[in-house]
Amino acid sequence: MSEWRSLDPAGRARYEQERAWTFDDWVVWFDWRSDLRRSWLWWDGGTLDADRYWIDVEVAEDPAALGTLFWMMRAAGSSTVIEDEPKGR
Repeated sequence: MSEWRSLDPAGRARYEQERAWTFDDWVVWFDWRSDLRRSWLWWDGGTLDADRYWIDVEVAEDPAALGTLFWMMRAAGSSTVIEDEPKGR
């Protein structure tokens, strides 16, 4: 994290694109005791059919840092992650 924090926004984006997430990098974002605070909260979820599911998250700031959530979905076996427009826009 110290290396990431030392970068400007463009450098952070490049760093995140080039470096794969480890389990430790990812799981710290879900720990409520962490100094890191995610900008989203799990709201609801369900299945569409045997192969598809959906989730709703509440976003506290825009733009939201959803990388941890997308990584979790891919790590859980999702082959595709589609981000819809927020409701109410």
